[in-house]
Amino acid sequence: MGRTQKMWLMIILGITVVALIAIASFFGVQNHLSSQAEKLQHGDEIDRETAKALRDISSKMDQGKYLYR
Repeated sequence: MGRTQKMWLMIILGITVVALIAIASFFGVQNHLSSQAEKLQHGDEIDRETAKALRDISSKMDQGKYLYR
């Protein structure tokens, strides 16, 4: 394997790792928002409103509205 091929392999590997980290981070944030909304749902009126907003953001992430901004 030549030096140029090794360089391209490393570049592709780096891009793949970055993409996987980005995807995992995106779904981690979405899961965290849903989890936080579930906890807040059992609180007072302000907590329930906050929970509704968090669920709304999580839902919009599902639809891709926050992915391409």
